[in-house]
Amino acid sequence: VPVDTARQEILTLFGATLVGDDILFSGDPTELYQLLHILEPLPIRSVSQDQAALTDIFLKLIRQPEQPG
Repeated sequence: VPVDTARQEILTLFGATLVGDDILFSGDPTELYQLLHILEPLPIRSVSQDQAALTDIFLKLIRQPEQPG
């Protein structure tokens, strides 16, 4: 079920980003419950915490330019 325009606007005020059918939120964890309340009564498939892959972190570190020292 797509999120209606009114809810989309409120979610973006909280700092959430809508990507397709997904809502990404990296703000204050205490605001997560408010976001979930805004989405009622829409069905929620899952809520998960994003975790960086070690490979991605490694590649980001080795691609950084060296700082002059």
